[in-house]
Amino acid sequence: MKRYIALIASLVLVTAGIFSGCSDKKDSGNSYAEKFFGNSTSENAEDPTESGDSADNSEQTEPTTEEEYKLVYSHTADPDAVPESGAAPVLTLSNTSGNPGETVAVTLSISGANEKWSMCGVHFSYSDTLECIIEQDKIPKYEPGPAVSALSSIASVWKENLTDKMKEEGLYSAFFACMGFDDGGLDGDMATFYFTIPDDAESGTVYPLEFFEIEGDMFSDQSSDDKLQAYAFSHWQNGSITVN
Repeated sequence: MKRYIALIASLVLVTAGIFSGCSDKKDSGNSYAEKFFGNSTSENAEDPTESGDSADNSEQTEPTTEEEYKLVYSHTADPDAVPESGAAPVLTLSNTSGNPGETVAVTLSISGANEKWSMCGVHFSYSDTLECIIEQDKIPKYEPGPAVSALSSIASVWKENLTDKMKEEGLYSAFFACMGFDDGGLDGDMATFYFTIPDDAESGTVYPLEFFEIEGDMFSDQSSDDKLQAYAFSHWQNGSITVN
């Protein structure tokens, strides 16, 4: 139940544009977290699950310094351990291509966990020269896929209050979350987003689409098996948009 409360809180914060922390991935994920947030580590950071302040979000404000994005969460489960359910979830961003000025579809999908997960909340970065098609305010145009047909979902984009590292790299972020009260998450497409390639993009240019983790992101089942999230977040596959 704590994980459900945490995800709901995360959805509220994201919708409000509040990002209060970031966490690192194990192994290959560390370098990418550092790309966003510098060389902070989670070893000396306070675990928000052990703090009495974590339950009260009423006084949180939008972060204004990179320090406020320090890494504050780390996994305790072995990322290579097999989850108790036997699932081996792999989150994937598609590789797609298009012409300058064309709008292309980018799909987030999952495999290896059919009917063995119930909630997910993940971020991925994209170049700020790409235009993520927006429906209203910070809500992007997206289409939920069959993998989340039994779950409720939400999406958001992050273009404000960026860290210095994100500004230096010229990156924005998209967020997708879904949840349900049964392990009704399926394998297959979870959500499709739409991005417009710049009119002046040169042929052969590759725009990376890369997962990263901040505090509150998660992948879980009804049993709240930590190994499920650890496996998913250490085996995800990044995508790209290539200019024809």
